[in-house]
Amino acid sequence: MTKLYELTAEYAAIQQAAEEGADVSALLATLADSIEAKGAGIARVLANLEADVIAFRAEEGRLGAKRSAREAEIKRLREYVKACMEAAKLTGVKGGTFAIAVYPGQPKVEVDDLEALKAAAPELVVSKTTEAPDKRGILARYEQDGECLPGVRIEPTTTLRIR
Repeated sequence: MTKLYELTAEYAAIQQAAEEGADVSALLATLADSIEAKGAGIARVLANLEADVIAFRAEEGRLGAKRSAREAEIKRLREYVKACMEAAKLTGVKGGTFAIAVYPGQPKVEVDDLEALKAAAPELVVSKTTEAPDKRGILARYEQDGECLPGVRIEPTTTLRIR
């Protein structure tokens, strides 16, 4: 009969392997104790793994909230830097280890009158559950023809790059 301290070490090794994602069925088959003891030992390993999952889920929620807050702060600070540079009419700043540049971005399509657009270019109005303009198609047509379709504005945008 296997001694208790030997079983404890064996089950600890199995739990470690399970946590690392290894297939533990072969390890379980090599244990030299009764089916009842194996069942109880496996139940303990499962309880520990399930407790880990619960702790990981709680931590995911906490870290997800922190991540969202940081992402919002990043967006706010990037917009602040971009607005300051645009107000000062600066396109680039170098300092220390960073280079910051404001450069033209992808133009943004704003549809003011969907019906006027539909009359002028019905193929550029995508019909799903509700009708929506095909903004990529509108931009492609604008870049090809150089003319803005009725009911549409093409607005230039800028993007901030930090290297």
